[in-house]
Amino acid sequence: MFIENLPKKETVLRAMDFYQVPGAVAALLKGGETVFSECYGHRGLDDRGDQNAVRESTLFGIASVSKSFTSALIAMLVDEGKLDYDVPVKAYLSDFKMFDPFASEQMTLRDMLYHRTGLSGHDALWTTGITARSDLAYRLRYLKPAAPFRYAVSYNSTIYAVIGYIAEAVTGKTWDALVRERIFKPLGFADSLTSVKDFNAGTDFAKPYYVPFGEKTAVELPIVDVDTGGPAAGLNASLRDVAKWISFHIGDGKAGGRTIISKERLAEMHEPGVIFGGSLAWDIPEMPKAYTYGMGWFGEYYRGHRSVWHAGEINGYCSLVGFLPDDGVGYVVMANRHKPLMPFVMSVKNTLLDAGLGLTPIDWIERLQAENENFSFFHYPHTLDLTENISVPDGKPARDAEAYAGVYNDPGYGKMEILADKGGLKAVFQGVKLNIEHLGGEMFKLIGILEDVNWFTAPLEFVTDTKTGKVRGMSVKLDSSTDSIEFVRI
Repeated sequence: MFIENLPKKETVLRAMDFYQVPGAVAALLKGGETVFSECYGHRGLDDRGDQNAVRESTLFGIASVSKSFTSALIAMLVDEGKLDYDVPVKAYLSDFKMFDPFASEQMTLRDMLYHRTGLSGHDALWTTGITARSDLAYRLRYLKPAAPFRYAVSYNSTIYAVIGYIAEAVTGKTWDALVRERIFKPLGFADSLTSVKDFNAGTDFAKPYYVPFGEKTAVELPIVDVDTGGPAAGLNASLRDVAKWISFHIGDGKAGGRTIISKERLAEMHEPGVIFGGSLAWDIPEMPKAYTYGMGWFGEYYRGHRSVWHAGEINGYCSLVGFLPDDGVGYVVMANRHKPLMPFVMSVKNTLLDAGLGLTPIDWIERLQAENENFSFFHYPHTLDLTENISVPDGKPARDAEAYAGVYNDPGYGKMEILADKGGLKAVFQGVKLNIEHLGGEMFKLIGILEDVNWFTAPLEFVTDTKTGKVRGMSVKLDSSTDSIEFVRI
């Protein structure tokens, strides 16, 4: 019955065709051993020959699954006494500062790992532009919180990138070196890389793709360097390596007969720390709408079984990995297609778990295809227009394009240059040239800002100096959960 209920290759391939997924991989583990491993499709749509087929060694961007690796590094350093979950971060970074003075003095690694800092995502900071994690940590002091410290849970990759920087500060080694030395090597990883800068002509990697909204064909995306946010979302890993990672967590924290993380720390990573707000809109009684978050891992129940997992979505990739700690069952699902793709990876995952647990099988692939456009929580389109529901003034721009041109600065986000371009405006932000369209009066929209996995269209409003009548700044909503960022003309 176990074998009979495993995902049929032809069924998965049909689902891939429905979602326009070029390539995917899946694995099921029981008792720490891989009992099912399958590769589907091709690394890219430009070559569908056997030589370009996805393999167990093919790299996928695993995005936020990287958070579990960073959490593991912190656990190791806590075991060694170099860090403490409950000591203020200022003990390790003397110049650490948040916008809120109380948070500056009291914030701990536990707060950061649990996403209870009060800071919203600010994902435009780490996706492009900033090249040093120390710089990212410094800019935290200028970012206004979306909620009071420890008042609410707000998922935050920027904070996880800074957690990696804390590990660097106390060890004197880069996060990349720590991951390679303390995780990749002892667990026997054969393929995985911490940076796309390590890719070369011979690298076996799946090309990233997305499906433009409203269309039916996947389009190749450029590979994005997110090294600054590496501790939050930067790892590139293969099926056989991630299966080893899940096996390690199902086990007792040992690899090669040596303890890598103590049982106590490993359990603490997996335990619920906070209740995570938000849920999928899907009405699935087998999966109650309640999530928790531990240290780099989500928690929920699947058909009555405790589940620990993490999803990963980055430019052109989607993954879902996890395990059922009380049952010794784990899984890996990865694909080279951009979000929204949760119905696909979740349907394969659920099918794997039904087989691994010996449960009556459900046709999850067909069932979740019906939810493909039922968006909420972490299943939503890759484009977001923040100008859709705002009040827009009437009239043409108050001045010629040249009057808006100049360099504007915010201490948290850095410089944005506005260019007069053929009678219109363009912006250069974090090295990327962006289109600007007029909405009305002094209100414009800034198009195509990459923030984590989303392309944002943000409202941009120029501000006039009442004394001189000249443009003195601009207000740009670069984060959907907090106030607009105020850039001052320099």
